[in-house]
Order: sequence, then structure tokens, then C-alpha cells
Amino acid sequence: MLTLFFGSLITLILYNLFIYIFTKELAYLYYVLYLFFIVLEQLSYTTLNKYIYPKSLFDIETYFAIYYIAFIFIFSILFIREFLDVAKYKIIDTVLKIFLLFNIIFIIISSPNFYPIDVLVSVGMFFFLYILFISFYLLYKGNENAKYMVVGWSVAIVAWIMQGTYNEGGWSLLYEYPYFFESAIFFEAIIFSIALANKLNKTKELEESVASNKILTKELHHRVKNNMQLIISLYRLKLSKLEHASSFLKEVEGAIQAIGTTHEMLYSDNVLIDANAREYFVMLVDKLKNSYPHTNIDITYRIDEDIPTDCLMYLGIILNELMTNTYKYAFETNYGKIFISLEKQGEHIIFTYEDNGKGYDPHNNKNSFGLELVKSLVSSELQGDIKVSFDKGTKYIIRF
Repeated sequence: MLTLFFGSLITLILYNLFIYIFTKELAYLYYVLYLFFIVLEQLSYTTLNKYIYPKSLFDIETYFAIYYIAFIFIFSILFIREFLDVAKYKIIDTVLKIFLLFNIIFIIISSPNFYPIDVLVSVGMFFFLYILFISFYLLYKGNENAKYMVVGWSVAIVAWIMQGTYNEGGWSLLYEYPYFFESAIFFEAIIFSIALANKLNKTKELEESVASNKILTKELHHRVKNNMQLIISLYRLKLSKLEHASSFLKEVEGAIQAIGTTHEMLYSDNVLIDANAREYFVMLVDKLKNSYPHTNIDITYRIDEDIPTDCLMYLGIILNELMTNTYKYAFETNYGKIFISLEKQGEHIIFTYEDNGKGYDPHNNKNSFGLELVKSLVSSELQGDIKVSFDKGTKYIIRF
């Protein structure tokens, strides 16, 4: 019976250890260590350790029992915190941390001259009852894993109590059923292994769901980008016969491309939260250049930041407006320079756009709608502010 017991526990240890290696989920590691110290404690309790340890170690190994029991409590606490996700329940978690600290203190202060194993076991009984209480409470709260704790831990508590009363000479099931403890612990180990396997299956289902959502999201962004291109094509057809329509169409096309380019990045790079700003601006500027093929503009970037995709889209629309103004009004010749930078300063992002053109006074410019649009996007969408200077070129500093 003992051979079957230890063989089964070692099998479960290896099974859960391999799962931990592949999943890196701490619940499996804590459970493996919990079972490992149960094996050591029972080897010591049944004196089977004399067949394993050399005689020199066997003589002092008797004193290790208090450490085995303390580590059983420690790793059961860590396992329960991870398995039941009790961090969200502050009072419950605080009590568990107190039990954890108590056992660590016992490990530190225990020695052959100070061996309070009876105190540790007595406190451990309260710990077991507390775990059973919170298992029922969390089951009531709808925690799906709590049902495994209620079943498995109830059996384990009975087993530990029966072994405790047996050691003290009181009534115990162990008198009638000598291997009741081993059977109960094995049953508990099976229950928790099933629970962990169920948790693993749910994790796989979640990963598959996330993968499916990513595919759907990519398809959505791809279709949005194509729809943006369709809008541009339709307006080209609609406005192609109107005089002076081409310049206005370029501006509209640039704004739509700024949005479309954002979605293009989202579906091509699996970007969900933060995006590479440099890559985005380069893509956008290259498309804008195609609208002004006869202009020789040298563009310098100083961008090494990733920023949220929604902010990036608004910056793209802003960049389109600013560059359109630069291409149309800034240079008296076909040559010029543009400088674009993006940097983080604490919790703020600083976007700078600068050209070395002739500059202009926006108050005397008839076509100042673009600048008004930029100011509106900065204030309403980015919740930031903008500073503009027209000395020795045009410079915009946007802080949000």
C-alpha cells in the first residue's frame, strides 16, 4: 500500500512538473512542491526513509519533520492563492499571508534544542479549517475552482486530523483503516490534478479564442483600410471633371490615408495597443510624397517611441495637414527640409514638426482651415496643447 501511495504521488509530481515546464503557470509548481514535501514527510513518518537515506543522514533526519510540515503549509498556501486567485479578496489574502509568515518564522527559529512541532501542527489544524471555510465562501461567490477545494480539502483535513489524533492516542480511523491517511491524500492529489488539468484546458480554450479574435480583428482592419481606399477612388471619379478639384482631393485623400495607414499597420503587424510611430510616419509620408512627385524634400526623423494606436491615428491626420501646407506654401523652390520628432517626457508625449521654409502668417492666410483642424484634434482628441512659431520656417510643438 505504501509503495502504491508513494509511486502514485511521484507520478503526479512528475505529471504536474512537466505541465509547469510547458505552461510556466505557478499553480503547478506550487502543487508539485506541496506533494514533494508530503512525500518527504510521509517517508519520515513511516520510517521508509531508512531505505533511502544513508545512516549518517537518517540519524538526524528525524528533526526534519518540522521543516517538512512547515513547507507543506507554505506551498499549500501559495498554491491556494494562485489556484483560487484570492488576491482580489484582501482580507482572505491577508490571513493567508499571516499563516505564510508564521511558517517561515518556524523554519527560521526551529532547531534540535527548540522543536515546537506540536505548536506548528496545532496552528496547521486551524489553517486547514480556514482553507475549508474560504473554499465554501468562494464557492458561494461563484469561484469555479472552489468546488475542487471543497471536495479535495475536506478529505485532506479529515486525513490530517485522523493522523493527529492517532499520534496523540485518541480515537482515529487509522486504528480501523491503517492506510486511511495515504488513501485520503492520494484522493486529494487526484482531485487537484484533475482541477489543474481542467484549468489547463480552459487556458487552451482562452488561447484559441484570443487567436480567433486576432484573426477577426486583422480582417476588420483590412476591410476598413480597403473601404478607405474605395472612398478615395469614388471621390476621384466624382471630382475628376471639376476644375480646381484636384488640390482639394489631395488634402482629403491625405487625411483618409492617415486613417487607412493606421488600420494597415494594425492588420499587418498584429498591433493592438501600442504601435511603432516611426514606421507609421514613414509609411504615411511616403504615400504623401506620391501626391507631390516633383518636389524634392529632405525629411529627417527622430522617433524611437511606441505610442497608443488611437493617438497615432490623430497624429497621422495632423501630420498630413502640416505636410500638405508645407508642400503647398513653404518653399519658393522645389527643395526644402522637414524635421519630425516624437519623444516622451515623463507622462507626456512631445510631437514636433518643423520645416525650413519661408514661414507664413496664419492670420493672413486664406486657407487656414488645416491649422484649425490641427488645433481641434490636439485639444479635443489628444487633450493636449500646441505651440506654433513662424520664425525661420514653421514649427509646431504638440504636447499631450
